[in-house]
Amino acid sequence: MSDTTINGYPVYRADHKQPYYGAWTAEVEHDANERTTGSATLTLLDRTWVGTVVTDPNDSTLALSGDSGGFFRCRIVGGAGGLQKQVEPTEWAQGALVQTVLTAILSAGGEVQSATIDPSLLTKVLPQWSIVQGTVDAALAALCDSLGVIWRTLDDGTIWIGTPNPQPVTAPDYIFTELDPEMGMVELDLNEASIQVDQIIDGLTVKQVIYTWGDSSLRALVTIAPGPVNSLFTLFSKWMSRMKIDNFRQTPGRINSQNIDKTVQFQPDDSRFSPLRRVALRLGLPDTEVTVNASSRAVVGWENASPTAPFLVNFGDSTASSIKLAASQSPRDAARKGDACGYLLWVVGNVSGAPVVTQVDWSATQPPPPFVPPPIPVVAGSYYRKITITEGSNVVEIGG
Repeated sequence: MSDTTINGYPVYRADHKQPYYGAWTAEVEHDANERTTGSATLTLLDRTWVGTVVTDPNDSTLALSGDSGGFFRCRIVGGAGGLQKQVEPTEWAQGALVQTVLTAILSAGGEVQSATIDPSLLTKVLPQWSIVQGTVDAALAALCDSLGVIWRTLDDGTIWIGTPNPQPVTAPDYIFTELDPEMGMVELDLNEASIQVDQIIDGLTVKQVIYTWGDSSLRALVTIAPGPVNSLFTLFSKWMSRMKIDNFRQTPGRINSQNIDKTVQFQPDDSRFSPLRRVALRLGLPDTEVTVNASSRAVVGWENASPTAPFLVNFGDSTASSIKLAASQSPRDAARKGDACGYLLWVVGNVSGAPVVTQVDWSATQPPPPFVPPPIPVVAGSYYRKITITEGSNVVEIGG
């Protein structure tokens, strides 16, 4: 089609896919003086998309662009081309605004945030959040999954997150070329590229659009809802995004220190995770408090696989300086077999030439001199003996 261009050069043929969730992509065959790289503006009739020629996943210096049969071919993804770039592990232990986390993710890939995101979503507070080292799109998917929203690349190349709000529109002039009700898909012959995701056309909600155009035709393969494919597509998309979330795993590491609120600061062994500064203890017993010594080994997990809720699953090679059972009920020191339970004090006097006990007492602490252990044979004087617990459980042993 003569009124279709990429960076001003004529396009011979192209396929453009706008999914329900994620970035739009395009495969383009076009004329040019040299192969297309970097930023790409794709225009079809009165509609324009801004994206980037993506690089080879095995070699970031190579663009997926080249010549074939006298024309050039390239693959474009919506946005600045940074969705597959690496994002470094980061943690907000005391919480963060959604805007703060989103900015950190998009900045890592050089992507631009859409101005049409609902401000009330951006000002929500995440009580705690951490980013695992990985790609920008994986970090973005993890954030959106936790918030219960989706993300998309818009026509202008900006990144949008939010809850879709389908709206009815006037149906374009179209002709049915193929209809598959069981799959919830229809192919239309069009004169304009006006169909977009979340439009309601003739009572049907658009969930995905794949445009295909050549020298003399423009067709759109449209996925609609309700229909089996929509529920399966949404379910599969969520499953795929979650498969990339490292928070499903349990990760070993060491405890650096313990906070006043009894959470711990934890350093995962996996360098892709940032240090976690507020990790809850799950001890497996109710009303229990443990003060853990630094450098103790443990394993961290995430409740519901959410970066907002790290907790210690179990301990490895570790020691504790304090363990309190029934911690809320004024706990006191536990006694063990062999522990002292006071001192018996007595005074021996000389009565008619024979030693006789004239006074007996008990003390919780060891008495100072002149009390001494009794000699044998006993002579007149003041004496003491430590009293210890002589019996205990044959099953439970307590250190400390």
